[in-house]
Amino acid sequence: MPIHARTEALGFLGTHNINRYKKNFLYFMRKISEKIL
Repeated sequence: MPIHARTEALGFLGTHNINRYKKNFLYFMRKISEKIL
């Protein structure tokens, strides 16, 4: 039971980090495209 809860917590943190990384990636891509254009 504790192991299952731990894996669920890690999965939640993983998805949160992925969402934040996507936002940062889109932000940097927009800045780079602005510099290129």
